[in-house]
Amino acid sequence: MATTLKVKCMNCENTFNYYWHSFSAENDICCPHCDRKLDKQYVKQYVLPAFSSVWEANYKIRSKSQDGLCDHFQFDFTEILVPDNKFKS
Repeated sequence: MATTLKVKCMNCENTFNYYWHSFSAENDICCPHCDRKLDKQYVKQYVLPAFSSVWEANYKIRSKSQDGLCDHFQFDFTEILVPDNKFKS
């Protein structure tokens, strides 16, 4: 199983992936389409902990399921941008 991080660049609106097995918080996240970057400071502070938590949750649930201790589920998280003026009051 491979855990992927799907990234949407809000500058060019394209998406690209990072994979857990090759992800490094020592590097910037860089859009391969328009070359915009997210500094490694923010990658370490925000992205790595979230990515790590998803990987660990899926790993632990899969492991417990294989041991017969729980049913198997897999978790993917998606952020959807809804402009503030589109929310119903």
